[in-house]
Amino acid sequence: MEYQHEPFGFATERAVTKPYRHNETSVNEETAAAFESIESAQEYLGLLAQVVLESQQAVEAQIQGSADSRSSRREEALRLIVYNLEKLRHHIKVSHRILNDLCMLRRLLLHESRGSGGPNE
Repeated sequence: MEYQHEPFGFATERAVTKPYRHNETSVNEETAAAFESIESAQEYLGLLAQVVLESQQAVEAQIQGSADSRSSRREEALRLIVYNLEKLRHHIKVSHRILNDLCMLRRLLLHESRGSGGPNE
């Protein structure tokens, strides 16, 4: 039996039909494309936030499912994972706000530079 990795490295014992692999160059290209502009970085953070939320919900479901489990150490570890995922969600949200601020500042600067030679100035 092979192990299939769930989000954030949780391994579960399941039959794996196809191993998930990325070509190293395609990963580098995808990563570079994700940060070509502020807008693409915002999109990336949105996707990351969604994956983190889904992972957090999956771990919370595991906690609920193992409520009658005899392993309190496992439950404690799962609760720590939820806590850290929540911290990560907060940092992603803050980063998204910073990117929004940068977009707004860029628009203001572009608007000022276009309007600096106009009759309204």
